Amino acid sequence: MNRNSNRRGLQTMRTLTTRRAQPTQQRHELYLKLTTLEMEKTRRQTERDALIKRLHLIEERLQQVISEQEELNQLLSGVESSIELSPYVGNPRQAKSEDAFPLQY
Repeated sequence: MNRNSNRRGLQTMRTLTTRRAQPTQQRHELYLKLTTLEMEKTRRQTERDALIKRLHLIEERLQQVISEQEELNQLLSGVESSIELSPYVGNPRQAKSEDAFPLQY
């Protein structure tokens, strides 16, 4: 006999939300089903509202980051125009040895 065939798990578990209403069910069973579905609906709405709120917070922060980037780019463009760049900034091999600081080992 296979040991796994008798195992019960999440896939084999029966819940009230997975069963369909039968015409032969008692009235209190139908009310229980309605109540269970109403609780699940409320829970899902709460989850949805929390996700929407989080999405708005993320969107606000994204707009703040974009505006901060624009401000910093404007500051950088003003700073770069006022700084004189060394002629060998792009290629350090063109630097003269007397321009460098001495190292002792």
